Amino acid sequence: MTGVQTCALPIFIAQAIPTQANQAGALFARSEIDADEALTIYARNLGTEPTYTDWIANRTDWINGYVTEKPQAKGGSAEQAFTRFANQLNNKFGIVTPKAQTQASIKKEKERAKKAEELAEKYKDIPTSQITENLKQAYELQAKNPTKKLASLKELEKILRARTSAEEAENREELKQARARLSELAKACTDVERIQTACDILDEANFEISIS
Repeated sequence: MTGVQTCALPIFIAQAIPTQANQAGALFARSEIDADEALTIYARNLGTEPTYTDWIANRTDWINGYVTEKPQAKGGSAEQAFTRFANQLNNKFGIVTPKAQTQASIKKEKERAKKAEELAEKYKDIPTSQITENLKQAYELQAKNPTKKLASLKELEKILRARTSAEEAENREELKQARARLSELAKACTDVERIQTACDILDEANFEISIS
């Protein structure tokens, strides 16, 4: 097998079994002006915090899809197209290119995780509302004494950020499960009136949210 044939093998496999990243690359190749669908497909498949390995694998699939759709692309044009795509991905979904992991970065990540666990343990018995109030008081003290650094300020910011992030993730998961359950019930229901009633309730709720 020649070197050219060896390099072409991953592209051949990607063409035979198209992935979501591959499809996104093809969509982007067809029209960069209307790339929302490609961005959405890619982001849904990749997730908000991809590992470096996942990023590279999806990037390779995307470029294969792009080249398949636009075979005239030569040199680094596909790479440049992915760079534009990645910038739009960041602007739309806040997804950034993860850094390649080294032994030093892995060690640092473990140290951060350990500190986060220790911080969570320290504040585990303190409700989020109290932490928020403590942080507010710390900000007020800092404003009165700007030259004096409060050790507790950063600590309170970190634990509140961690709590908020965890609560948001939990809410997203609950919402995901509720939507899946609603979809199952709607598919199984054969009573038009009940489905219409459910639609009316959701329409009313969405109307109230939009007004507020």
